[in-house]
Parts: sequence; structure tokens; C-alpha cells
Amino acid sequence: MASGDPGSSKFNSKTDSESHSAREAYRTAKDRNGVPRSQSPLEHPTKIVDGNNPDQFVTEYKHRNVYGESISIRKDNSIDYGDGSQKQGPHYNAGRTGEKFKQHHNYNVGNKK
Repeated sequence: MASGDPGSSKFNSKTDSESHSAREAYRTAKDRNGVPRSQSPLEHPTKIVDGNNPDQFVTEYKHRNVYGESISIRKDNSIDYGDGSQKQGPHYNAGRTGEKFKQHHNYNVGNKK
């Protein structure tokens, strides 16, 4: 994508979001990465062992955006880093496939579950 492209500043940038549901967060991740909302994943979602919780899995969805780029959206579990300084609820990480995901799309924000 050319740097002069009007959408280039928002693709794979560090733009986090807060949503009330997983569905809303997934849609936001698609929007922020130029993936049409109506698009289904290109292949069956991949289950990957969670690096922070080895007895749990995360799910990765692969898409192609309007610029032809491969985009991955990964549904991550909640995590408590154990030192009392940081706790992260369930969220999606998103960005270009093969690159470090810079986006967090948090959900269940404001829900008491």
C-alpha cells in the first residue's frame, strides 16, 4: 500500500478499541484493517495453543483486505500477568499476517461477568 493512500494511516497502526461484545470487537477489527464485514475467513479458523495459558487455545481468522493484503484476527483469552500490575480481558489482536499485531480490540467492556 502506498504511503499516500488515504487509508494507510489506519491499517496495522496501534489503534485499540473497546466493545461490549465479541461480535462488535471482531467487526471493528475487520473495519480497521480494510476487511469487508460480509467476508468470511479465507480458511477454517486455526486453533493455536495460547502462549500464556498452555492448557487453552486461541483462534486465528485469516482474511484478505480491500488492498489484497493478508490480515489475521486472533481471538485471545483473558490473562492476568500475576504481578498485580496488569490484567487483560478477552480481546482480538489484529494486523497483517506475519507481522506483530499492534491492535487490541477488547470486548465485554462494562459487562460484569
